[in-house]
Amino acid sequence: MNEPIKKPNHTPESYSPEKPEVLNMAEQAQKNNAEKSEVFVSKNTIEIVTINEEIKMVGLSFAKCTQTGSFKVNSPFDLYSRDSFALQEKINNVKHPKTCYAVWQKDVDAIVGNEVTDFGGQEELFVPFTIPTGKYAKVSWNAETFSELVMDAMKKSRERSGVDVFLENNNFVVPDDALHIEVYPHEMMCVGKEHGPEWAFTIENVFITTPITQYPEMYTLMTVKDKN
Repeated sequence: MNEPIKKPNHTPESYSPEKPEVLNMAEQAQKNNAEKSEVFVSKNTIEIVTINEEIKMVGLSFAKCTQTGSFKVNSPFDLYSRDSFALQEKINNVKHPKTCYAVWQKDVDAIVGNEVTDFGGQEELFVPFTIPTGKYAKVSWNAETFSELVMDAMKKSRERSGVDVFLENNNFVVPDDALHIEVYPHEMMCVGKEHGPEWAFTIENVFITTPITQYPEMYTLMTVKDKN
């Protein structure tokens, strides 16, 4: 592949100042909802979780797109574009409720796609990836709007949760080959339940039927191991 991929550090410098079109669409959808009936209470938490079963995902790989030209990318953040999400609608065997993942591994690759039940039957432009079992630091947060959730609140989530101090105090370290995973659970990002929900991440043909949060939420996972 070309230049090594660097994981996002979730600071303002690592993100483009231009708001992607999909965020404008989501923000406009939320404005069309009636006023929220609940008072917003901010949350930003850190915990250690164990994934006991592998998670299968299929998506677009920055490395493969760069090498083959199957999808034009100038940076890994192009994998978050509206065109990218439109292509991801072609992913087969998507698991429901739908969850999108953005997996970053330092000096290796960045992959954005959906959780699937099976790797079979996928188009050539996609790559399969397995999120392994093990221990992860899980940082969760919410926001009043989807745009804020995936931009400003995400950038500040690590600092607000105190993850570095938490890991030090609980004798965990982040390995050099750690996975840094953004998790977008659609059932937690669909707001305005009482008004016939608006989808807050991509425009879907069928809305989710599981309980819907009043305000959008998401989380990240980061590989950790016990300190020797």
